[in-house]
Amino acid sequence: MERISLYELVHNYRKRGFKQTQIADLLSITQARVSQMLKHTDGFLPKWGGHRSSKLNSNQKLLLIEYLEKGASHFGFECDFWDSKRVKQLILEQFAVSYHPDYMPDFLRSIGYSQQKPQVIDNRQDPKKIENYLQETLPALKKSRIRK
Repeated sequence: MERISLYELVHNYRKRGFKQTQIADLLSITQARVSQMLKHTDGFLPKWGGHRSSKLNSNQKLLLIEYLEKGASHFGFECDFWDSKRVKQLILEQFAVSYHPDYMPDFLRSIGYSQQKPQVIDNRQDPKKIENYLQETLPALKKSRIRK
């Protein structure tokens, strides 16, 4: 039996006034399991797998999308990209809701975004030397390699 339908059955029997032991006997599960199902759902059925619902409601998510489209520099960040820590800080400041930064990539994917990772470039590098290496030195090294 699927989990959702089992939850529904337990709650329907409970609404009709059945005791936990009676529900357990009818569904061939333990009374402890019936108790857990009633306790952990608190009157609402899980959408899938019993996972937590989002801390932000749909209106707050739409507002967050508008904020993300404005860009990070609009909110006082140095560069105009969104990473996990910045999105977490924005949500905390605007909605007073705290998320763990490790959860942010999944959360951003759920609202249609992906986290942006800045390209790290050493400011001490000389772009002319890099181009020279890629165009002349590296191909010469590849050609002179002896293959067995």
